Amino acid sequence: MAGKVIISVAITGGIHTPTMSPHLPVTPDEIATQAIEAAKAGAAIIHLHARDPKDGKPTPDPNVFMQFLPRIKQNCDAVVNITTGGGLNMTVDQRLAAPLKAKPEMCSLNMGSMNFGIFPLADRYKEWKHGWEEAYLRGTDDFIFRNTFKDIARILKDLGEAHGTRFEHECYDVGHLYNLAHFVDKGWVKPPFFVQMIFGILGGIGAEMRNLVFMKETADKLFGKNYHWSVLAAGKNQIPFCTQAAMMGGNVRVGLEDSLYVGKGKLARALSSLSCRPPKEPLDIARTTSPARASLASAATMASGDSIQRARVPAETMSCAIRFASTRSLSGTFAMAVGWLMMASSAPRKACPYSSWWTLRMAVALRGSNTATRRRPGYCASTAAMVSRTAVGWWAKSSITATPLISPRNSWRRLTPRKERKPAAISSGFSPSARQAA
Repeated sequence: MAGKVIISVAITGGIHTPTMSPHLPVTPDEIATQAIEAAKAGAAIIHLHARDPKDGKPTPDPNVFMQFLPRIKQNCDAVVNITTGGGLNMTVDQRLAAPLKAKPEMCSLNMGSMNFGIFPLADRYKEWKHGWEEAYLRGTDDFIFRNTFKDIARILKDLGEAHGTRFEHECYDVGHLYNLAHFVDKGWVKPPFFVQMIFGILGGIGAEMRNLVFMKETADKLFGKNYHWSVLAAGKNQIPFCTQAAMMGGNVRVGLEDSLYVGKGKLARALSSLSCRPPKEPLDIARTTSPARASLASAATMASGDSIQRARVPAETMSCAIRFASTRSLSGTFAMAVGWLMMASSAPRKACPYSSWWTLRMAVALRGSNTATRRRPGYCASTAAMVSRTAVGWWAKSSITATPLISPRNSWRRLTPRKERKPAAISSGFSPSARQAA
């Protein structure tokens, strides 16, 4: 899977309500249409919830699921991934009703009970389209999202053993990785398995880049090379975290379940972050059938999907970014200094609101070549992300409006493992000589 990224798209979810966006898919036809469009745009896995077509409330009704599942399966070859988390306040029996009827090749599986607070969203709205929405959101200040060890074992048995379903193991915190490790040790989860690391939900781990690095390091320690990993982050953190994950060798999840916005104050119309590319700039990816299915498969069967190859960007831009990012002997300070100089050059510039999308494309492009990133995912990935961001802006003669993932002064101190630091080097300030000495 070198050079390829599995993109999951969560179409509608069970968090947002119809008041929040007129583009949120509610009816079976809207869900099916957006799922098929996402697959055509390059999505490998389609993550699905159902909603009552009358008022948009999340529903576990298998009959509603069956109004869009066959259509999606007939019109695309992406993985159909049905939720077992359902909506808030659903029982485990209700959450399992649709998956047990559909017997999909993949399901989500939440790896631990947690507080799941979305009540702050209710303060943003004064008027509601439907009566259920405000109470649904505010009720989460006294709500525990139940996923006990017994519940997890039941889902693994009833869906995994009985029907051959494989799982997207959703981990909202570090402890959930250890819960997954428990089931791996018991032999109930067999490699290779798919881990979805989730950031930014109130009650789970916070959306900080250091937490992403820590989660990845913990997963590596627990699972070695026997797993595939992906990242999703809520709201405004979606694109920065997906970019960083791609730079670190991971896969990504986007969609209206995770974020309703494509930019500050701008609602996404469909496909969420997959549609954030400039209108005149096509996605321009090469799709091949089944590498995700083969990558995630065990000896028998596994969830599938398509994957995307490296995004095609101007050759000189990519070679420059790779040269900066993957040369281990080149000081990170020098690489970032060159990037800042490029931004400050006298070349004509204009606003570039799509810099986040360009960064994501560059991240995918660099994915197969950046060997240094794999050795030191924290520092090197962040350096590469910033250099690619500035390089693209310079050649495009555009001003990059988005804030870099890291600042030049504190990047090494923040992202270098503690055991590799030397107090003298840190106290003497951030300089190329100090960095080399460390």
